[in-house]
Amino acid sequence: MATGIPRSARLEKMKGDKADLFSIRLNDNFRVHLQMVQADNWEAVAVGSHKAMGHG
Repeated sequence: MATGIPRSARLEKMKGDKADLFSIRLNDNFRVHLQMVQADNWEAVAVGSHKAMGHG
């Protein structure tokens, strides 16, 4: 998956109780949280602003 995402997206694995999620920057303010459903099959579980997504 990381090979198809631009570096500016900063794919990050979440920590703590959300360790099964990954966060990707859509732009300077918005994020999407992704969860793997099956091998090579991802589902967006949340989309929102930087603050609303718990990143600051």
